[in-house]
Amino acid sequence: ARVERVLVEHGRAKGVRLSDGTEVEARRLVATTVDPHQLVFELLPPQLVPERVRRRVAGLERHWITIAWYTWALREPLRYHAESFNPDVKECMTLFPATKDLLVMVRESHERRLGMWPSEVNLSVVHHQGTDNLIGPPGQDFTLLTEQFVLPAFALSEAEWRERERRIAQDIVSTLQRYAPNMTWDNVIGYVAVTPFYTAGMCRNYAPAGNWAVIDHTPPQLGRLRPIPELAGHRVPGVQGLYCTGSAWHPFACAMSAQGYNCYKVIAEDLGLARPWAERGWPF
Repeated sequence: ARVERVLVEHGRAKGVRLSDGTEVEARRLVATTVDPHQLVFELLPPQLVPERVRRRVAGLERHWITIAWYTWALREPLRYHAESFNPDVKECMTLFPATKDLLVMVRESHERRLGMWPSEVNLSVVHHQGTDNLIGPPGQDFTLLTEQFVLPAFALSEAEWRERERRIAQDIVSTLQRYAPNMTWDNVIGYVAVTPFYTAGMCRNYAPAGNWAVIDHTPPQLGRLRPIPELAGHRVPGVQGLYCTGSAWHPFACAMSAQGYNCYKVIAEDLGLARPWAERGWPF
């Protein structure tokens, strides 16, 4: 069930309350991987969070890393025009079918800031290597991922996103045909459309924008002070026994264990738990 509130008693986290009313006691600590906004404005009573922390969390940018990810299953791998002069292109994991116009990303950024759909298709294409039948249908391994930055989830209605999903797919096929003539609908077995709307609904952390990084990778929001200085150390000011971590923490959003590892080191220091890095002589 959804966690609705962290229970705090005499300045210490004592457990959580679920959406069905159940209260779960915490024997030693409460650890959360929700995003900073949920932690401060949903899980904790307002009087427990210093105003400076609330103000800084409210100011975090979290609407920019919104991506349309499409995974494609193909009957045969793409055959690029570039193979005629660079045969190694078919071994590349990631390609960027790009224009020579150096201002293309500037225009895209301006359009997205204005709430406009990007006027040009700027793709990255990732070829999945190997024969992983978890990605594509059994017996074929020609799968690839296309990626493009688009508007945040809240910019369009659900009906508009459903229509946009089909248009994005058509734009991808038309664009890639210029570089790989066999990127045709006859070659497409199927695709999975992961838009910001889908992402926002998949997990509470990604809402409301559908931001796969939870908070943006802007210069003030990267590095050892991510997400804000008061929360970067994985402790919550004024609430003992409450620890926070996840993709919104140092170093940045990715499929990694660094944030949880860093948080455990803080917990181990507070609770006297095992320190395997020290026992093995690791510098980290």
